[in-house]
Amino acid sequence: MFCQNLQYLDISQNNFTGIISPHFLQTHSSLTYLKFGENSFSGSLPPEVGKLIHLADFNVSHNQLAGGIPISLADSSDLENLYMQSNFFQGTIPPNLASLKSIQQLDLSRNNLTGSIPKELEKLQFLRYLDLSYNDIEGEVPNTGVFSNASQISLIGNNKLCGGIPELEFPPCPLIKGKNRGKLKVIILLSIVLPATLLVLVFLLLPNNNMSRNKISEYGMGLVASTQGDVYSYGILLLEMITGRRPTDDIFVGDLDLHNYVNGALHERVPEILDPLLLLEGDENRNMTPGGETINGGREIDCIISLLKFGLKCSARLPNDRMHMNEAVRKLHLIKDVFLGVRVHQENFEA
Repeated sequence: MFCQNLQYLDISQNNFTGIISPHFLQTHSSLTYLKFGENSFSGSLPPEVGKLIHLADFNVSHNQLAGGIPISLADSSDLENLYMQSNFFQGTIPPNLASLKSIQQLDLSRNNLTGSIPKELEKLQFLRYLDLSYNDIEGEVPNTGVFSNASQISLIGNNKLCGGIPELEFPPCPLIKGKNRGKLKVIILLSIVLPATLLVLVFLLLPNNNMSRNKISEYGMGLVASTQGDVYSYGILLLEMITGRRPTDDIFVGDLDLHNYVNGALHERVPEILDPLLLLEGDENRNMTPGGETINGGREIDCIISLLKFGLKCSARLPNDRMHMNEAVRKLHLIKDVFLGVRVHQENFEA
């Protein structure tokens, strides 16, 4: 099917099965209304949906779609109504959905979404209906924007939420002072990363280390087990920990993998790719830029960026471009010392 100037397509309430064709989405960028609801479409929602730059109304509700919500949806900047309820979508709600400045109705209910509610959604001034009910969302509920009116939002069925306006009747959130929360999370991250690195290093230095090398695989790169392979796996693991993404997530198609995903956001969009649990409500880090005027002089975000650069260096595609494990340990200690204020920026954070 190819209609170059197709603008309106409604095939809802049928018995269509199979996947939503990426090719169809890519070749029908003129669409403004697209309704696939109440069918039996399965698979993931292709990232090519972002090619529909004129799309105003998009409905894929009541299907069997799974995988993550494509971050490319934010490229459909004219969206006014987005209905994705009653599917099997999983993962976190992309914070960049806040770039849908014209969005009026957003329904993501009855899926398997996890993580926190992106605080950025508070900024959507035309959003008048938001339904996130019956997922597994957790953390603090924002309290401004659409979240300030209980009649415009539905959050029921998410038993791990807290805070928000009193009308929502969620329990109070555990009290952690905002000025210490970001620092605490980064310290916890470093506390996990450093011992793990040292453990790998010990394995590598043992006279008989074949078992450790076999256990630390190279994520299907097909290369012979080696210290460079161990470093690669460690780098990917670190990127997973910071972003909350796995190399097998559905958003990674074609040339886009976890390494490129992080590398492309490193300089200007770091908060967009971080695991939402690192940026819970109240964190000064949420909209931070490197070196920003925040608690600890911006050390939290600088530390996270340094860890991302470290993970990228370890997971370079060519083995000879990767960092050696003993150098990795030294770099991690440097990052920790600078973050805690034990050492000033005597050498570049970059790996």
